[in-house]
Amino acid sequence: MSEQAVIQIKGLNKTYPRGFVHRYEALKDVDLSVKKAEIFGFLGPNGAGKTTLIKSILGLLKYDSGSIKLFDKDLDDTDVKNNIGYLPETPNFYSYLTAFEIMKLYARLYNMKDSPHPTSLSEKQSGFRVKHGMTEEGGTQAGLGQGEEDTPSPPPLPSGERNKVRGTVDALIKEKLELVGLIDAIHTRLRAFSKGMLQRLGMAQALINDPELLILDEPMSGLDPIGRAEFKEILRKLRKQGKTIFFSSHIIPDAEELCDHVAVIRTGKIIKIGTVSELVDTGATSVNITAFTPHPTSPTRGEEKISNNIKQLVKNITCNNEQCIFHVNDMEKTNTILSELIKNGFSIIKVEPVRQSLETLISKMIKEQA
Repeated sequence: MSEQAVIQIKGLNKTYPRGFVHRYEALKDVDLSVKKAEIFGFLGPNGAGKTTLIKSILGLLKYDSGSIKLFDKDLDDTDVKNNIGYLPETPNFYSYLTAFEIMKLYARLYNMKDSPHPTSLSEKQSGFRVKHGMTEEGGTQAGLGQGEEDTPSPPPLPSGERNKVRGTVDALIKEKLELVGLIDAIHTRLRAFSKGMLQRLGMAQALINDPELLILDEPMSGLDPIGRAEFKEILRKLRKQGKTIFFSSHIIPDAEELCDHVAVIRTGKIIKIGTVSELVDTGATSVNITAFTPHPTSPTRGEEKISNNIKQLVKNITCNNEQCIFHVNDMEKTNTILSELIKNGFSIIKVEPVRQSLETLISKMIKEQA
């Protein structure tokens, strides 16, 4: 395994029962490697297997065969789990808590000391609170409050140390909420949050433990254009800090803008892996030639100044009074067209090769695999 690999997956298979006899292959021999301090995009249509793979990486699903290593360690290693931040596709929080209170809860689940009399949670206490705090329907308040009065408190810290502990965690919470644009809603109850605000809060909780690896399932779902731009900037900042980011998405332009590497999955099978530039740099498929029309102040329309020879050589032409764009499908004809344009009095502005976008390329790959 590469020394810099944070996620290493080999030959991963996962099936689900379908009826009494048959099984559905959700993941088929998946091989994947994600390096340190890169943004890795996991792309594919809905139902392709993205969330299944993410839950397998997190240890939330038991896979049938293959192997997964994080930081060159097995998934059941506690240090590994403490070094992961996770944002599910649809974050679900207690609606009666405020943003600050929910962040405090997650800080406590990570054993972060967050009060003047910090209590180190035993494994039994921590498991009880997680068990009774996952749904609003049952046991939430018991999970957070009951039973604690029977637990002996540790000796109190000196006053200066107590203030330092509280100030550190509270300041960290405010820092994360400010990062995701929720500092003004820090004391607002979550029942008043929009979907986009809950998505931002989900990102903040994923960062509370300062993880080296962030696993994000459709992280920009529900965000408006401004929110999407802000989220992208956050991810870039985290990469500069040395964080490794693995995110799934079916919105391909996001990945094209952000990712160092991408993998494309369809019906549980990886069909392409590479850098964005490797995938889109398949060579120019056509050329656009932009040129000033002769005598732009003339009332004659630009199209009327183009000879029949040029019209026969290009696919189509877009003109205004001052310039025209000539769309050329056959690149071998470029020099001939340029000569004809100059001969007819056009002034060449630029010659621009046209390459496929990542979205076009992946859509084509998925259709070919259908």
